[in-house]
Amino acid sequence: VEMARELVDFLEEQWPLLLASGVQLVVALVVLFGFGRPFGVGGVLAVAAVLGLYALFQPRFYRLNRALNGLAEAQVAVLQAAGGGAISRFFRQRRAREVALSDLDSVLYGAIYAVMFAFLLANLWLASLPADPSTAAAELVTAGSIFVVLSYSWALVESAAQLPATAQHWTRLMEIQERLGKS
Repeated sequence: VEMARELVDFLEEQWPLLLASGVQLVVALVVLFGFGRPFGVGGVLAVAAVLGLYALFQPRFYRLNRALNGLAEAQVAVLQAAGGGAISRFFRQRRAREVALSDLDSVLYGAIYAVMFAFLLANLWLASLPADPSTAAAELVTAGSIFVVLSYSWALVESAAQLPATAQHWTRLMEIQERLGKS
């Protein structure tokens, strides 16, 4: 029941967020490309890096979710049949899986935010350069242009950060779906 509820939660909560993030991502990329090709290319590369990082972590997320779901399925039987030692052992195993999943989350999001911070710094640097080096920088670089580049770069960061969270929920749901299909 708990695992089936996760599917409903995904469709009600995560799916609309993914759609909104997708629209925000596309708009941010269009504006950044419109402002200058290097800004848009940087955005595409940053999003590709985020997706690549998640692809590297996905198999481990799947294994940890599989183990955690296995423990969730066994929980009722263990609690009904086991004595104090078995129950304690069961909850230590569950805690270990949850901590491992949390640690993996921390490493993944640390790497993602490092990539996105580099993207923001690169766009800030690019926005401060004159488009035509023969012209005085003060004539071409304005606070407004820097603000626009940083605003849409930040919008891209926010939307790209939502992608791995949604993908992680999807990974968990795929494992649950596989488990329910076997039942």
